[in-house]
Amino acid sequence: MHKATIILVLGVCAAGCKEDPEPTPDSGMATPDAARDMPADGDVADVNVPPDADPGPLMGRRTLLPIQSGVSTDGAADITAALSGEARAGRYTTSETGFHGIWSHCKQGDFKLYNDRIETCVSNEISSRYETFAGGGLLDVRVVGQNGPDIFDLYAGKIGFNAAHPETVEVVRDGSDGGPAVIRAVGTDMPAAYFVGVAGHQLFKQMQLTVSVEYRLAPGDDFVEILTYVTNATDRPAMVQKGDLIAWGDRATTYRQGVGFGDGSPEFSWMAAHGDGHAFAWATPDDPLISLSASFGDPPWEITQAPAFVLQPGESFAHFGRMFIGESLDPVVRQAREFLGETVPMQRTAHVVDASGADVSGRRIEVFDADGTSIAGGTTDAAGRALVSVPDGSHRVEISGVTGGGGGPQDVVFGGPGATITVPTVAVLELEATVDGAPSPASVTITGPLGDYEGVAWAGHNRVELMPGTWTVTFARGPEYDWTSQEVTVAAGEVAQVTGSLVRLMDTANWIAADFHQHMEPSSDSRVWLEDRVLDNAGQGVELVVPTDHDVVTDLVPFIESAALGGFMSTFPGAELSPAIAHTNVYPLVRVPSAPGRGTVPISVLEAEGPRRRSVPELIAEVRAMPGNPVVQINHARGSSGLFDLVGFDPEVGPAAVTHAWFTTDFDAMEVSNGDDCQQFKDWAGLWNAGVEPTPIGSSDSHGIWGDVGSRRTYLYAPGTTASAVSGELTRDVVKAGQVTIGTSVILDFTDGLLPGATVDGSSGTVDFAVRVQSAAWVAVDSIRVIVNGVEVEQIAVASADTTTDYEATISV
Repeated sequence: MHKATIILVLGVCAAGCKEDPEPTPDSGMATPDAARDMPADGDVADVNVPPDADPGPLMGRRTLLPIQSGVSTDGAADITAALSGEARAGRYTTSETGFHGIWSHCKQGDFKLYNDRIETCVSNEISSRYETFAGGGLLDVRVVGQNGPDIFDLYAGKIGFNAAHPETVEVVRDGSDGGPAVIRAVGTDMPAAYFVGVAGHQLFKQMQLTVSVEYRLAPGDDFVEILTYVTNATDRPAMVQKGDLIAWGDRATTYRQGVGFGDGSPEFSWMAAHGDGHAFAWATPDDPLISLSASFGDPPWEITQAPAFVLQPGESFAHFGRMFIGESLDPVVRQAREFLGETVPMQRTAHVVDASGADVSGRRIEVFDADGTSIAGGTTDAAGRALVSVPDGSHRVEISGVTGGGGGPQDVVFGGPGATITVPTVAVLELEATVDGAPSPASVTITGPLGDYEGVAWAGHNRVELMPGTWTVTFARGPEYDWTSQEVTVAAGEVAQVTGSLVRLMDTANWIAADFHQHMEPSSDSRVWLEDRVLDNAGQGVELVVPTDHDVVTDLVPFIESAALGGFMSTFPGAELSPAIAHTNVYPLVRVPSAPGRGTVPISVLEAEGPRRRSVPELIAEVRAMPGNPVVQINHARGSSGLFDLVGFDPEVGPAAVTHAWFTTDFDAMEVSNGDDCQQFKDWAGLWNAGVEPTPIGSSDSHGIWGDVGSRRTYLYAPGTTASAVSGELTRDVVKAGQVTIGTSVILDFTDGLLPGATVDGSSGTVDFAVRVQSAAWVAVDSIRVIVNGVEVEQIAVASADTTTDYEATISV
């Protein structure tokens, strides 16, 4: 008996890395002094201050603050009361923290630090983040009264490439004495968990320093003062660097000192970010820092550090700064600059209107001096206004445009309270799509001589602003449907209704189109918003969307529901375990918001000997112990993050010849269409010839937006199941049974009831397959290749077809 698995493969590639050697542990981990009795520091100041001592000026102090007499380590018992002229710190005793949204990480047991102006959350010893082994970071921040989603991600203390690793997090001043509220995290330094897991433990070493991070909030302030205080309690010198790990979150746009919104010099004393009614600025009067992330444009993390220096045994250093919190960019930047002693020009209002005089909202504005240096920026509010601190005179101003231009630059004279800036009046297209007469999501591409637009037509997401003119509007919905294109001429101020009517062409009854590998904003290398990713999949006709963010479990259910797309698609959580080599998908998973990585399998572990990267067999063994029996899928097995290049797998020889400790064949599926498709197919065939039978998978591995998802897809055999009712359990069973076929713009299946993954009787020497090949309206199949045991045995020429079905006949093998 022989298994016949027939697939169609078309694909994209990934890149080979070397094995990380086993770690050489240090002599042991230093035990930090208790949070409430720090050692004296003769180089900076005496910090062994007894309770009730005169604290002097608390804010701005570069030493740890004295403990408030009688304060509980949990802080104030009541952290729900509105404040006036006071600050408070206390522990959340329920899961209702008031913060929400994809970038909210605050959980029960964490600490609230707030006054009558701002509210913040500081993690307890256990973090829900995946970057570090422990908590103690600033998680969520907002202005009092804001109820929208939190967009701030994380601030954590950093020493070189190590992070602060607290063993205790507690309140040392709860603010009930009328002074500042203070939360202190005390522990040691530790390599960041994510860096260890990705790059290996040999690159990062614990220095066994004593590290304390204080978060201070005074009454009436709209900034959190942060002090990272480091003591070398060892008997040997340590090479150290001041620095920060700042993750603004993918919904915030970074604005850097001397650079503005673009790329440029990474040196700074302040930096800021803003988005959707939130703004933040970090400023430090210490030596200027270098942003190691600046060259990457608009990254989710800012990894900053100052020049290295030697910290002798018994010496300490302090890294000090303030995190300003507001609702718009210029006010927090202004505060940061004033904190650093700069003379800041007058704050003015830039009022943006169109040619008809109507206010223009949601446009980003940037002001430059005569040397071309960005000096102010912001986003216009509902009244078309943005605050900018600029001197009197003429300045070049750039305003983010719409499709086709309309944003400048132009010279604007600022004087008095501000300036009015006129931009062209836009036109609007309102887009709708139908499939066989019923409303449907569809992908939309708008092209013209002035620019291009890509998006989705769907209720609530169908309004596109662009410059007046003639545009070509194209509607599509993936390979299973036809497409339509039309020219539309629209004038300034006009709203034009455009409808695309599509027809389903492919017969995919009993099959569900799935994409098992795609990334979005929780991934460190994707900035695609979750709601956009849902729309993108809907527009491409993907019926099962499995989010597989790097080392984070993501759940798209709320976003599908809010977009009213539940009738078109299903989803369940997954994750991509992402050491530098052997990226591996796991699905379905259960999202656990309070767990590190939201419930993923950690790629590094902290043991008594120190941090260690985990091997592929170790990660898979943990997955096998999880409830629900998730699918283990090897991704892009060739290239820099591929398992087979690392271990030297040769499909002509087979897996038995591989001796590398990281190699395993304990996986259920593997991508054969995502990367070097020819090589991946050979690898898959070589495994099957050796009796190892992973299910072949095609997936997009999409990191960008609009059009890439579903470009490679896996069709699941699921008779009687609608697109809205595909469960994780059904998917797991179908994938593990191998009942899938892979397509890009072509799908191959059987018309005689045979299924991929089935066992057939080959004892007669010949097996017949009733094969059907369908292709998208824009594709013509010209040949079918018949492959047996990895070897091509026949090539069948296919005449061009005027119908969707290019071939339907019986093949004898």
